[in-house]
Amino acid sequence: MRHPVVAAIALALLYPAWVQGQGLGGAAKKEKDRRAKAPAETARTYTSADLPASASGESAETDAHVEPTSAATPAGASPGTEAGNGATERDDAAARRREDEAAWRARVADARARVADARAKHDTLAHLNLVPGYEYVDKGGHPIFTSVEQLQAATAKAKANVDSAERAVEQLLEQARHANVPPGWLR
Repeated sequence: MRHPVVAAIALALLYPAWVQGQGLGGAAKKEKDRRAKAPAETARTYTSADLPASASGESAETDAHVEPTSAATPAGASPGTEAGNGATERDDAAARRREDEAAWRARVADARARVADARAKHDTLAHLNLVPGYEYVDKGGHPIFTSVEQLQAATAKAKANVDSAERAVEQLLEQARHANVPPGWLR
């Protein structure tokens, strides 16, 4: 009775070796044979015109006039009647995109520069101390602040300017978000 149990255990231990999957070399040979037997497939070329408006970062207006290319159309040619027409449209769209990017970058840079200027003015005023009976004068000897109240009012106004400039930047960034402006344009 021991022999059938030993034989069953040996069979169970050797079974994985019999049913072992094919190796990497065998899989590669099988795939190579399959590709040799299959008919040649033409590769499809994808361009930015094939992407949806939200993925390419361009507006829907820009994508509306660009037709996707097919597998039979060469990569440089347009599916329209003239080969150069599609290239011109793509160049125009790229030029508009560059202009939009430059405009957004300039707007954001200008808004952030206003914040930096307002902060610098506020910091300067906030660090001034005026003792009653004294006054701050400019290089020409003209009085700037003659009382502590004037200095406090100027500091409060400078703080209000900083807050206003920061709100303007936040509003500009929100406007850009609603206009689907790529975040890289806002740096």
